[in-house]
Amino acid sequence: METTPRESKQIDLWISEFITFGAATVFIGLRLLSRRLTRIEFWWDDWFAIGCYAVAIAWVVIIPIWIKDAGLGLHINDIHGRGTKAEILMHNSLILYVAELFYATALFCAKGSILSFYWRMFRVTNIKLPIQILACCSLIWIIIRTFMGIFHCIPVQRFWDPSAGGSCAIEDKKFFFGTILVHVMLDIAIIALPILQIRKLQLPFFQKVGIMLMFVFGIVICASAMVIIVASTQFDATSEDLTWNLVTIVVWASVEVNLVTVSTCLPTVRPAILYLFTCTNPTSTIGSGSNSYGPSYGRSQTKNTIRLSTLPNNKDNDESSSTHQLADSDQGGRGSLSDFESHAMDRYRGNVSTVTGRAHDHGSEEFNTGSPFGGIMVKNETTYKDRPPGPLTEMRIQNNTTTQFHIHRIHENGLHTSIVGAKAPNWYEPTNPPTEIVLILSDPPDSISLHDFMTSETYGRLPIAKSRHPFTCGITGRTYSVSEAHQRADFLACALAKRLDFSPNEGVEWDKVVSIFSVNTIDSFTVTQAIHRLNGIITPASAAHSASDLEHQLRSSGVKALFTCASRLDIAVKAAKTVGIPQDRIFILATPDDNSKLPFTTFDDLVKEGADLPKLEPLKWVKGQGARQVAFLCYSSGTSGLPKAVMISHRNVIANVRQLTTYESVSRKKDGIETQACLGALPFSHIYGLLIISFASTFRGDEVVVLPEFDLEKALVAVQTYKIAHMFVVPPIIIRIIHNQALCAKYDLSSVRWLYTGAAPLGSEVVEEVKRQYPKWRVGQGYGTQPCGIAPPHDSKLTVIGLTETCTVVCTTSEDDIDIGSSGSLVPATKAMIIDIETGEEITEYNKPGELLVQTPSLVLGYMNNERATSETFIWRKDGRWIRTGDEVLIRLAHSGNEHLVVVDRLKELIKVNGHQVAPAELEAHLLTHPYVSDCAVIQTPNDKAGEIPKAYIVKSDACGGQPDEALARAICKHVEDHKQRYKWLGGGVEFIETIPKSPSGKILRRLLRDKEKEARKSLVAKL
Repeated sequence: METTPRESKQIDLWISEFITFGAATVFIGLRLLSRRLTRIEFWWDDWFAIGCYAVAIAWVVIIPIWIKDAGLGLHINDIHGRGTKAEILMHNSLILYVAELFYATALFCAKGSILSFYWRMFRVTNIKLPIQILACCSLIWIIIRTFMGIFHCIPVQRFWDPSAGGSCAIEDKKFFFGTILVHVMLDIAIIALPILQIRKLQLPFFQKVGIMLMFVFGIVICASAMVIIVASTQFDATSEDLTWNLVTIVVWASVEVNLVTVSTCLPTVRPAILYLFTCTNPTSTIGSGSNSYGPSYGRSQTKNTIRLSTLPNNKDNDESSSTHQLADSDQGGRGSLSDFESHAMDRYRGNVSTVTGRAHDHGSEEFNTGSPFGGIMVKNETTYKDRPPGPLTEMRIQNNTTTQFHIHRIHENGLHTSIVGAKAPNWYEPTNPPTEIVLILSDPPDSISLHDFMTSETYGRLPIAKSRHPFTCGITGRTYSVSEAHQRADFLACALAKRLDFSPNEGVEWDKVVSIFSVNTIDSFTVTQAIHRLNGIITPASAAHSASDLEHQLRSSGVKALFTCASRLDIAVKAAKTVGIPQDRIFILATPDDNSKLPFTTFDDLVKEGADLPKLEPLKWVKGQGARQVAFLCYSSGTSGLPKAVMISHRNVIANVRQLTTYESVSRKKDGIETQACLGALPFSHIYGLLIISFASTFRGDEVVVLPEFDLEKALVAVQTYKIAHMFVVPPIIIRIIHNQALCAKYDLSSVRWLYTGAAPLGSEVVEEVKRQYPKWRVGQGYGTQPCGIAPPHDSKLTVIGLTETCTVVCTTSEDDIDIGSSGSLVPATKAMIIDIETGEEITEYNKPGELLVQTPSLVLGYMNNERATSETFIWRKDGRWIRTGDEVLIRLAHSGNEHLVVVDRLKELIKVNGHQVAPAELEAHLLTHPYVSDCAVIQTPNDKAGEIPKAYIVKSDACGGQPDEALARAICKHVEDHKQRYKWLGGGVEFIETIPKSPSGKILRRLLRDKEKEARKSLVAKL
């Protein structure tokens, strides 16, 4: 008759096993549910996690057998009816042998899952190597431990059957202690690895702590392992009471085996939890009620989420190409890691800009999305004082009875802020002291795609019925109405969805990257709309690219398909073949001079094909997705190294389109302009042509007359034929116009009203010559990533400040407020700050230059796979995220009384002559007025006495005739010496070259000239 054991630890074994196994089951179930809800394909981290759970299942089978059949948890003397002591010990040793192997396998799978998770999330150079090292160490550990576990004794069965003969060379105590100690050390390293990355995130301290805690749940695993280490040191392998002595080790091993599954699943389960506890799919529940620059008003407050996401990278990054970016929470897989989310601020949400007034709900009439707000000063004001005085000392609100209202803030430092709206808001009450409100343009739609934004009249675009045909070929006259263009985009999207296996609501945007490598066509914008309809990304490539340039862009962005034209087909095919894009994914856009039959699918073929296919399902976006999801990868011009891919979100483009069109609506309304024809000859691949010409023009109902490339005579024909009023140009085009009076006189240019130029210097002398030849023309200058405004009072020019990184316009000249030499005023919902270059303090006085910092809702997400460049360019201050433009600017009062920005030059391009700063753009603008100069560029060259001196590279004009270079150089240098201070003279001399190296958008590539100068100096030294 069996007696009742006097002492038992079996209850501890049952509790430790089944409670922790229950937790493992719950979390692996949540992980799988999250994957199903978000439609994320399984990757290595998922398979390793499933491996962990498979071992946990094996363990939950082993433990009951061990307890019931082998008496684990009892003293061996209290075990009856289960054989002799020798048989009980043999049974326990056999189960222990098997359990050790499963235990090690579980720990290895957990390490593999977590390291795979890190690899997918932190695809950056400075963490990839540690991941690889830890993975190798883990692999070595499991190989050694498994080998030692299997061949613990020779022969193997000697471990559980002493009668088998042989011996056991490995002591159990040392085996347990050594292998588990290494395991703990690896776990500590794995836990610490993400903490080093998370601490770099620009988030509040407690939010960082919250994110870290999710990762360091592994501490519990380490604690379990440490208990096992202690128990192993106390384990007596020679004692016959094995069933009792093993209990502590087995209990904590059970905890560890099951909780490693929990640890691997913890970062991935939020979508499932949202689904289960809110009864909604997580793809529609992520809130965005506040952003990183302040709370939203007039709507419920919900916390945002920060997401660390992998960006496409088809080759290893270099040391400066790493970044942590945010991804949509319902997207994932290898392109984005969206399932790790903590309740933290989304640092890429747009900023909130504030003015003074009573807090008011966004839903009211005066804040509906169609109401324009601008930055132009108007008349008929009533003034009210703040009480008590604060940073804002005065506010002026235009009379409520007029059609426009105006808020003018006068700060204590004397600077002014101006905002214009469609009508006075309801909170306009003289008796109430003003408090903060949020302007609607500071909070643009963040949950719609660009396709929906451009095709809907909900968000302020001119009604479709009143809009002109958006794009018309300036050579053939081919055109489509707005409705036809929208239909063609939908048909194209259907065809591409079938051919490329793209689905609007499946997969991630990084798996649907499409490039356009072509001259301008009337269908280029349609391709953009179709890809956004499919939830994809467009990366426009310059038509001037070589095969190697295009290959770099296609490879680095992970392009899946390519649109090109006949004239660029050879380059496109060569680059596509190199990066592995099959020819059936290369499509042809029609151009006016293309009559050839090519063995490729054309754009029109796709449209016809899509017309017979079923309609696509609507996009299903979550709240805030437009602020996080990349719409464009626009590559910089490479003026300072390899081109960088700028990640532009849907919300970035939406914000700037509304800012720009609202700003211009004031002067257009005053001039009675509802729609007009514009010239579209600049590359649509550049951010200027993409946003300012394509998006903004068609949003306000204008017609873009498209030329494949700029040709002066074809442009003149187009102006005459289509009565173009608004010409988007660059300074070389204007210079060609004024230097070809005879040709221009053959055409009727009377329709032209507004020249909008940028990307290179345009001196005041050129502007004056334009006004002399064409008195009715107004001139405003735009500029991209290399601003070129000039300090007053001489050789100034008109400027609109914009960068790819601010997508696009920050500051622009108004047709009603032209002040030669200035860059105009800030567009609505934009903040600017000027920082002293030497002291780092904010400048609050007029006419004092400093570096320009900008904050705007169109501020882009950052540079793809380039954390260093992102952190250097985008900075965080107390009031949010700003961009360092690298431009030296100042604020001055224009003749109108409005504040204007004046750009001096790029900080890194300023020439320091004996401590004096010389702006290359100033000298270039002056040199262009000389009859011998067709084009020019100025760089700095070293000088022992002055430090640096200016040197000019000159392209001769036809007026030079056959004069010797020495005479021409003396004349040009004298031209500078007669009009400029001595330190601005061309001490580095003049060198004549055939062409000035420029980007496709017209920016001077000074880097190439500096390299040329360095090589010339090296050659000279070598000869000496």
